[in-house]
Amino acid sequence: MQENSYKVLYRKWRPKIFDEVVGQKNVTDILKNQIISKKIPHALMFCGVRGTGKTSCAKIFAKAVNCLKNNNGNPCLKCENCQKIENGNVIDVYEIDAASNNGVENIRTIREESNFVSSELKFKVYIVDEFHMLSSGAFNAFLRTLEEPQKNVIFILATTEFNKIPKTIVSRCQKFDFHRISNNIISDRLKFISEKENININSEALDLIARNSDGAMRDALSILDQCSNYEKIDKNKINEVLGISGSEYIENLIENIINSDLKKSVEIIENLFYQGKNLARECENIINFFHDIIFFHSSDKFLENSLNNKNIILKLSKNISLDKAISCFKILEECYSQISKSSNQRAELEIAIIEIFNKLNNKLNNKLDNKLNNKSEIKTSEINIPSGGVEENMSNLIFQDKNNSDESKIELSPKKFEKNNQKREINNFLILNCWKDILEEIKNKVSNSLFQMLINSNACIKNNNLFIDTNNIIFGMVKKFYSEISRIVEKISGKAYKICRLESEISELKFENLDSENSQSSKLDLLIEKANQFGVDIKIN
Repeated sequence: MQENSYKVLYRKWRPKIFDEVVGQKNVTDILKNQIISKKIPHALMFCGVRGTGKTSCAKIFAKAVNCLKNNNGNPCLKCENCQKIENGNVIDVYEIDAASNNGVENIRTIREESNFVSSELKFKVYIVDEFHMLSSGAFNAFLRTLEEPQKNVIFILATTEFNKIPKTIVSRCQKFDFHRISNNIISDRLKFISEKENININSEALDLIARNSDGAMRDALSILDQCSNYEKIDKNKINEVLGISGSEYIENLIENIINSDLKKSVEIIENLFYQGKNLARECENIINFFHDIIFFHSSDKFLENSLNNKNIILKLSKNISLDKAISCFKILEECYSQISKSSNQRAELEIAIIEIFNKLNNKLNNKLDNKLNNKSEIKTSEINIPSGGVEENMSNLIFQDKNNSDESKIELSPKKFEKNNQKREINNFLILNCWKDILEEIKNKVSNSLFQMLINSNACIKNNNLFIDTNNIIFGMVKKFYSEISRIVEKISGKAYKICRLESEISELKFENLDSENSQSSKLDLLIEKANQFGVDIKIN
């Protein structure tokens, strides 16, 4: 069998000297000057996000300090030492993955080996990747090594999570911050490599790769490598490889929200789901869209390298204020943090879209109110309350249309309060006071976004059914997490219920406010207020 000689692009084009490292001039200039001045620290810490050149710079530094013909701080790549290190044929340069070698024994082995003089090179170099993954015991063991270093030993510690490293170790290292690489630099580098590799790709596609690489050159090269088998690469091919929809879908989504078409807005998310798109990336792209709007409002100019249509940003900025754009951005940020942990990513994103819909316009609630009012148009009605008082005669209250239409009648009978204050009965419905506890559990164990949508809701039970007084759209989100919510209800209430939506006028009356702790007069005021909302004239006998 013929050996596969193909080398992936990020390995093939890994920089071999400091001058080839892109986007990290703040780091490479200092490292080169240390080589030239021969002021070599015994411990360096490289910090930054993935794919920004930490390990590459560590390998270059290992070659440079041992190079026999140093070239202005860069390794010459031609001398015996450079060749040995480049080919991995020397035992004095160690690469260690702390993620899989994170125990105390591993560090003790390093400490013992570092006490011996280098066998072939001037400096013995230890490159420890993912250094933050060491155990607490291993950190303590490593501290002893840094406190009493051998003069011919250099430690280069690379980490993506600097905050996890003890300060006692940080204080003994020279710290270098590797920044995210700008989209312009990534795009230019990809263009150079594409030309060398004869990859047919247009500038729009290169910009799209750069935008989706999150400042990591390695990620950008991996995407380019994945697309390189196409004869011609455009932005549609990149979207296909990344599993995202493209900016047109997002623009269509936001326009539907602004036009108060919630059904089409949710259908767009549904279509993305069935097309197998990456919903976490879709959420990220919607976040970027609102970031563009925020930036435009704040600076009166467009965000550099934005892949969204500038004319669309300008148009939608007129309908979305800065405050609302920030609120939508925060909703999506919360969704993005939850979506990777959720068992139902589609529901998480749909809930976020509904929250944004409610934030950008109030027409959803108005539509629901109109729909309810159309079912029973009460023009002029009256309610007779006997002079004996509200408390004694609550069971006899009837809202009655003057025309005696059965459809215009809302009856509250019977009503009583239990002494244990755990349940209240209205129209044979028992109000569940532990609903707030259930919502807290939903927030912690299921979805914070769903909790925010249900925070003002109430629940009641009848027989073996639990009814939630919310609109049909939000209840659709409840159904997506049905099994998780059912378990929480059973755990807190002590009984298994079938979860339903309360489709009765009783929810419109907000029965939870008719509490036994209220005074008789406040109940009467509340009743009059609620009756007026239904267009009811009240008479008190």
